[in-house]
Amino acid sequence: MRNPLLIPLALLTLATPSIAQDGQPQASPTPAQAATQAPDPALAALQLQQAFMGIRKKMPKAVVTVTGYRRLAEGVEVEKSPQAAWIHNAIASDYPGHARIGVGSGYIVSEEGHVVTCLNFLRDKEGKLADLFDVETFGRRHTICRLNAAEPTLNLAILKLEVYSKMAPPDFHVIEWGNSGRVESGHLVMGCGDPWGPEIYYSTGIVTSPPTRSCYQDMMTSTYIQTSLTMHPEAYGGPLVNLKGEVVGM
Repeated sequence: MRNPLLIPLALLTLATPSIAQDGQPQASPTPAQAATQAPDPALAALQLQQAFMGIRKKMPKAVVTVTGYRRLAEGVEVEKSPQAAWIHNAIASDYPGHARIGVGSGYIVSEEGHVVTCLNFLRDKEGKLADLFDVETFGRRHTICRLNAAEPTLNLAILKLEVYSKMAPPDFHVIEWGNSGRVESGHLVMGCGDPWGPEIYYSTGIVTSPPTRSCYQDMMTSTYIQTSLTMHPEAYGGPLVNLKGEVVGM
């Protein structure tokens, strides 16, 4: 049953002046006083910058590079371009007889080494899954992975770190989970990814549209978060995090 006191109490609260510690009504601040009490914009911006810097320090051990390879037929060589010679040399030294079919980013979600990423990086143009899955972790450590699960509708894949280089598990950090159900338009977010190469990519922006409840298959609006981020193509698959560094999307 609806509480009849709910609305009157709310109105009473709005109409009651604030009371000082001496029991006397406290006057509302003048415009000049309100201006002096307002937070310093430069200080607020600096605090926001520090929040993003804190996130950046967490990500290097949680965000990874994910690469799919196909096995070459005997005697077949990959066509090499001068601009990407260093990439081909790295592949040849790590996985002889294989060619790269896709590269993206991912993030580690368990102490056992489970990695969440995008499925399309692990398929060739015909849709065939890669023959070998490689994850590069902090310190440029490479690990061969097993594909544990895939969801083509959501473009989602879960890998598991399996065969370690140097015969020891890599040094990694498990990312913290947030609540994507609390994401709202206007929230600040940071996208993180690890494209091929030594540097991690970061981009900041705002949420323009949170997931909305609708049919699962109807434009996937209950699944996708729209943001203003601009990302490196190979950074896709990395985490979308809030100001606490908690992952709320991919």
